[in-house]
Amino acid sequence: MGRFTTFVTAGLAATAAARPWERRQDDGDDSTDSMVYDFADIEPSADIVWVPCFDDPKLSCANLYVPMDYYDDNNTDWTTIAWIKYSSGNDSAQDILFNPGGPGGSGIDYVATSGWFLAETLGEQYNIISFDPRGVNNSGPGLTCFPGDLADWSDWYTAASLTAPLPEQYASNKAYGEFCSAANAATNASFSGTVATTQDIMYFIDENHLAKGLDGSAELWFYGVSYGTVMGQTLAALYPDRIGRMILDGNVYGVQHYTGVITSDVDDTDIAFHSFFQYCYAAGPARCAFYGNSTTQQQMEDRYISLLQKLRDEPVGYADLDVASYPGVVRDVDISSTAFSMMYDALTNFPTLAVILSELENGVADAYVAYQTASSDSSIASRSISARNPVAHDPNYDSSEALQLITCLDANTNYPVDSYDDFLDARALYMQESFYGGNGTSLTNMPMCVGMSLSPPPSQRFPGFELSGISTAFPILFTNTLADPITPISSAEAMSALFGGSVVLAQNSTGHSVTSSKSQCSVQYMQEYLSEGWLPPRDTVCQPDVLPFMDEEEEGGGERRRLAVRRLRSW
Repeated sequence: MGRFTTFVTAGLAATAAARPWERRQDDGDDSTDSMVYDFADIEPSADIVWVPCFDDPKLSCANLYVPMDYYDDNNTDWTTIAWIKYSSGNDSAQDILFNPGGPGGSGIDYVATSGWFLAETLGEQYNIISFDPRGVNNSGPGLTCFPGDLADWSDWYTAASLTAPLPEQYASNKAYGEFCSAANAATNASFSGTVATTQDIMYFIDENHLAKGLDGSAELWFYGVSYGTVMGQTLAALYPDRIGRMILDGNVYGVQHYTGVITSDVDDTDIAFHSFFQYCYAAGPARCAFYGNSTTQQQMEDRYISLLQKLRDEPVGYADLDVASYPGVVRDVDISSTAFSMMYDALTNFPTLAVILSELENGVADAYVAYQTASSDSSIASRSISARNPVAHDPNYDSSEALQLITCLDANTNYPVDSYDDFLDARALYMQESFYGGNGTSLTNMPMCVGMSLSPPPSQRFPGFELSGISTAFPILFTNTLADPITPISSAEAMSALFGGSVVLAQNSTGHSVTSSKSQCSVQYMQEYLSEGWLPPRDTVCQPDVLPFMDEEEEGGGERRRLAVRRLRSW
């Protein structure tokens, strides 16, 4: 989900439709003997060996052996990285590598279900190749704070509630970080930072280049979303002369990412929230359920703030067996978190959010419970591929643990929170930055690395970005919406300033990445950049083709597209 899963826990992912990767039962038909549904059935190889997978003629998969540390001749440990290709049907077509975000997002999972959406966005003439980064899903080494004999104890751990006193929350994060570091002192978890993954990527494109019988140095074509932009920024900083094309969409401020405290994340959160009230007011009472009797947009926003205060003082309970499977209450923090997550995909979520808020104003939680139930069901249905490589991986993979460990390995010794006072100082920065997002993000994303002491090996530590301007072999295209709740346009602009010749393409919409709103303008610029090498004029702003509340997408492919967008927003 979005940048970090710890705060945004309500975003919709895939529906509970048939999953193409689940292991099939033997029905006696030998015609599918060459088809695989489980990476455990793909023999790892030092070479790239593609095999057909998941019952889709466009898909093929590979399990690639890689050294745990490319630069340590004394380290004989290896692991496997899982790869997937969505083919254009042309063996000589250009390959574009893709990462959906996270950290912890599974590229295998996404391409297996929605590779068609990437091809539709970038161009059908390309092969889309993705992977599970180190420690993610089907790739080793396993990332967990409860490895080995500790696995059975993971269900016993409960983090401090977001409503607990701040000292308790800090102490809880610190204890968890210290425990996780100690538990992984003898594991290979420290070999799973972003730099290690970029080395795997470069190893792959070189091997893939050789396998195709091509001469010269392999160029990297890359499309990254959310945390995938950090991966792209890191690749461009470490291998600037190898960049063929690179689109970075929904940008994280990479400089702050490598400290573990990313206050810039919430730069545009309030703009995203304001847009909800703007679109609702413009739509009118017939289209927006929260319109009510508001006579101005500001009055509508004031009603929302009053609702949060009311829920803080008097939470709304629910116990109707026709609505909920268990009793509970809706508090202000629940609505703040839910509304935050729904900003990721305004087109799909804004009408639902309006109904939830309208009902809660009247003391009814039915719509909220229904939304949370649907989100939980679809989250379970869309968890990363259930079949995992048993040699390389703990079968109890949890993307939130991968997210935390990768984030904190990247922060390494740069993490600035060493005490409760540091925690309060960092929290204050988030609170100053955003009224709507500062509190939740400062209590979830920011303290993840408190107490953590794991560090990557020297060969996998990021040296930092050169601030004088990095010259890449081909300029980077940064894309961003103007109202992204977690990866703001300011991050795209700040990172573009570090890479000579790069350009920022803005899209005037609310949501996480430009694909959250359909815009033919943005798609055309992205495709022309890839096919012709043309960059948009500086300061270009594309408009969306549809608006929340006001427009309906085309029939037929519209719902299919919405599901793909929801999946991409889920990390």
